[in-house]
Amino acid sequence: MRRKPPGHVRDVRDMTDSEAGDWIGGADAAQILKLSPRMVQRYAVEHGRLESIKAGHKRLYRRADVIRLAAELGSEDRAQLPAPAELVPIGELGGIIERQATQIAQLSHELGRTQGRLEAMQQALEAAERRAISAEDQVKLLMAPKDDPAPEPPTEPVQRAWWKRWIG
Repeated sequence: MRRKPPGHVRDVRDMTDSEAGDWIGGADAAQILKLSPRMVQRYAVEHGRLESIKAGHKRLYRRADVIRLAAELGSEDRAQLPAPAELVPIGELGGIIERQATQIAQLSHELGRTQGRLEAMQQALEAAERRAISAEDQVKLLMAPKDDPAPEPPTEPVQRAWWKRWIG
């Protein structure tokens, strides 16, 4: 029997039982080549580098040709393609969205409480700083010599927004 050139499309009905084990499906060929099934089909049909046969709506590829092409392309060095994303049924999608909305609301509430506590801590820190400055000024007044002119009265620190104190 004369061998057909690579890329030649045969019909599965022409195959003998001994040849049946030599053929693999498009998904298996894609996994070996680390390409998409569409690219495997292109190598077979458009480029003629793989021998393929049609089996109904599917295409089968000769295992030896796939392994040869994998060696030529250096498929061992390439990363495996990610698995296609799983589809979620529409009925379940509503529940998923509802759970995520609830979780977002809970996290927003917790964020608000945390921000409130942070602002309260910053206000307490500012008050403590003002008291410390006031006490330092009183000590300076008491320790100042009597014959020297009185030092200037303490000035109140300018009230700045909390985020300006953080940034600087």
